[in-house]
Amino acid sequence: MVRTIPATLFRLAREEAPPRGGEAAVYSRVANRLSQLVEQIYSIGVDVDEKRQLLSIVMTDRNKTPHLASSLSDGTLRFLALAVMSEESHPRSLICLEEPENGMHSSREFLRVLNLLQDLAVDTDYAVDLDNPLRQVIINTHSPSVVAEVPDDTLMMAKLVSRSGRCR
Repeated sequence: MVRTIPATLFRLAREEAPPRGGEAAVYSRVANRLSQLVEQIYSIGVDVDEKRQLLSIVMTDRNKTPHLASSLSDGTLRFLALAVMSEESHPRSLICLEEPENGMHSSREFLRVLNLLQDLAVDTDYAVDLDNPLRQVIINTHSPSVVAEVPDDTLMMAKLVSRSGRCR
């Protein structure tokens, strides 16, 4: 995942039309989204190493110290990947996540991940358009805390039933 996030962010930034703010606006929106989880984020960008043909996401903290995204925790990388996905302007996709709360250090963090996932999903009350892209999000979890935070009308529960019709 660490290699595809920079390439995707770089592509999205290069494709950004000037009316929406151009390349810098994409990086700014992703940095703002990531700062919801990692509060000390000031800016984000993609470092292009032509010689090694390598793209790396570089985040700058409030002290103007650069950090490579590859040094982030798994939970923060997952959030970064979702923030980058939110910039996709014409998605028709299905996002499946197993236990999105894993790698999060606090309930506050996984609540922010759940909010981002809800923002990513198509809102069925409105027509599909650029502001409401056709994107379905499916998560699975064993966490009662996550289930408690998800709207009831979006929940589906599965039970393993034996051939005799009894739950195991």
